[in-house]
Amino acid sequence: MTFVKWLKQQKDRNDVIGDLSRDTIRAIEKSTFRGRNFNSLEKLMNELNSAPQAFDALYKAKVVYEAEVA
Repeated sequence: MTFVKWLKQQKDRNDVIGDLSRDTIRAIEKSTFRGRNFNSLEKLMNELNSAPQAFDALYKAKVVYEAEVA
């Protein structure tokens, strides 16, 4: 399972990963983003000038993803 697919499935979480998931879903709906991995999402967030807290959530999500899926 790709990182982005996993992240989108986390939308019901009540933590920063859930917040990131919902923000990611909204960003994807408003753009032509079709990336599937961590690096492509990180690049999109850089292009959108995302807040430092969003990057903190992204890196936390990567750790959880790697523990659960990878």
